[in-house]
Amino acid sequence: MTFFPLEKDPQREAELSKYEAPTASRQYILQVLEHLKQPAELEELIEAFGLSDEEAINKL
Repeated sequence: MTFFPLEKDPQREAELSKYEAPTASRQYILQVLEHLKQPAELEELIEAFGLSDEEAINKL
């Protein structure tokens, strides 16, 4: 699976101004799903965003 670092999220700065530790924005999640051209399981999104922190995973 392709890796989508959270730093590349087009809404990252806006999310950082609203939340102390943001995860992927809705827009970025949609971009990833469009790239995949198919629905994705939660585990696939966790892997795609490189999440390992339980708090970040729960936010997703």
